Amino acid sequence: MVHVDMVQPSFGSTSPQTPGLDDLAVVIVLYNSADVLAGCIASIPAQAELIVVDNASGDDGAQQARALRRDAVVIASERNLGFGGGCNLGWRATNRPYVAFVNPDVRLDPETLGTLLVRAHAEPHAMVGPELLEETGAVRPVKVAPSARLDFLGLLPAAGRWAPAQADGKAHERGPQPLAGGPVDCVEGACFVMARADLERLGGFDEDFFLYYEEESLALRLAGLGGGAVYEPRARATHAGETSTRKVGHTALEHRFRSRVIFYRKRDGELRGRLAGLVFALAAAVRLAAVAARRRPGGGHTTPADLRAVLKGLRSGLIAPITRTGAGARSEADGP
Repeated sequence: MVHVDMVQPSFGSTSPQTPGLDDLAVVIVLYNSADVLAGCIASIPAQAELIVVDNASGDDGAQQARALRRDAVVIASERNLGFGGGCNLGWRATNRPYVAFVNPDVRLDPETLGTLLVRAHAEPHAMVGPELLEETGAVRPVKVAPSARLDFLGLLPAAGRWAPAQADGKAHERGPQPLAGGPVDCVEGACFVMARADLERLGGFDEDFFLYYEEESLALRLAGLGGGAVYEPRARATHAGETSTRKVGHTALEHRFRSRVIFYRKRDGELRGRLAGLVFALAAAVRLAAVAARRRPGGGHTTPADLRAVLKGLRSGLIAPITRTGAGARSEADGP
């Protein structure tokens, strides 16, 4: 069951020549995020509609949202729907023509949403993301398309010799930085803007992914419409990163690898996707044996508990039922 507290906003034009912030809804999905929410909400312009979805948190984030923005639409889910499920609740609660998805641990520069909105209006069927900064001020690398080869090498015992990834599963966050902006493989789900009409066309986020790989799926499905992901470095935001997933320990690592196998099954087909998952599991098992034999962390401070979470996630990804075909697009059999 979902509870919604709603104050009716005054919408902007549904087909503007040049969209403004009153054409934008901002969706924030919470999961025990009360400790970082205030800074995020404070950075969202008042003209933008704010929709906060609480994914059955154990803290008072939903109450904070109501207090911080009295005009916010607050949706309280009685169960954790995952990131994609929470986002779907959010964007379906608005009629505004553009939607921004912003993590609660993100703080936006004053012009960020306006800049992303204008770029999204100019780019057909695009998800447009900003330059993301670490808390230190360092620029976060742009993601590149998932690569089975990098995943395999990153899981081997001597991973650091051949690949930039370790068993944290972040091989796809090391892409070259396009300083002038433009098309990229993927933008981060922490902050991006896209047209609501495209969300309707795609049926929203693919809820086969509970956590991680939602943005990779969206980028690939938008490419099927003739668009894709666009990086806009003139817009900037600071992202603390993993403030919610850090609280759930190895569960997040498990979901990262579960979603990875599901993504390969969708993108590359069942046979190749399942084969990739099995090969990853073999590499992780070999690495687990090597780490256990040394009785100390492996490369990248990987522990046996980390690798057991990886293996659990890979197994789950191999046997998980898939309700959408391809990279998350609906088949005719899926219905409306």
